[in-house]
Amino acid sequence: MSTDRYLSPRGSSQGGFKKPSANQNLSLEGRPPRSPEIKVAGLSAVSALFKAAPDRVLRLFYDDKHRVEVGDFCALMARTRKPYRKVEGEELARIAGTVLHGGVVAIAEPKAETHLTLPLGR
Repeated sequence: MSTDRYLSPRGSSQGGFKKPSANQNLSLEGRPPRSPEIKVAGLSAVSALFKAAPDRVLRLFYDDKHRVEVGDFCALMARTRKPYRKVEGEELARIAGTVLHGGVVAIAEPKAETHLTLPLGR
C-alpha cells in the first residue's frame, strides 16, 4: 500500500486522494469572505420570517403545490429585485439540505447578534 494516498471508504488504496504536501498553500486568500446564510424550511417558518423580517430574506424556493400560498412572498421578492423560483422536489431537497422542507425554503441572513452588558457590582 502506498503511503502517499489516503484509504478509500472501503479500505483499499484504489481511488483515494493524495495527501497535500506541507508546502502547499490551502488557504482561501484572495477570495471574498462568504456571508453566513441560514435556510428556513416550511411554510409556517417562512411565513413567520417574512412577517418579522422580510428584509433578511435573500432567496426563495418553492414547489408547485405551494405556488398560491407563496404568491405574496414572490411579489415582495420581485419588488425588492431578489431571486425566487419554483423548483422540483429533488432540487428543493438539495437546496434545503433535507427532504423535510415542507415545499418552501427561504435563504436568509442570520439575525444580527446583540451583545448584552451586565452590571458587575451593586
